[in-house]
Amino acid sequence: MKLKSNYTLTGLAGEYVAVPLDQTDSFHGIIKLNESGAEVFRLLNEGKQPKEIERKLMEKYQGLDGETAAKAVAVVLDSLRKSGLLED
Repeated sequence: MKLKSNYTLTGLAGEYVAVPLDQTDSFHGIIKLNESGAEVFRLLNEGKQPKEIERKLMEKYQGLDGETAAKAVAVVLDSLRKSGLLED
């Protein structure tokens, strides 16, 4: 699973959006992400897989348990998948 290469993440004041770099894709909107969603996006962009992303989130956010991390990653992946930003 990986992100399509023609998307970028931009952020300002704690708000993040994933936007297409060109108009050849069928998706012509933006995906709004919070800080942890943006972290999932970045890690996917680095080629990390869901279990590794969960582990990285638990390292970054002290006190985050495995179940909560797994749910958070699943929500972001589902949103990205529904928007067509993921390649399996």
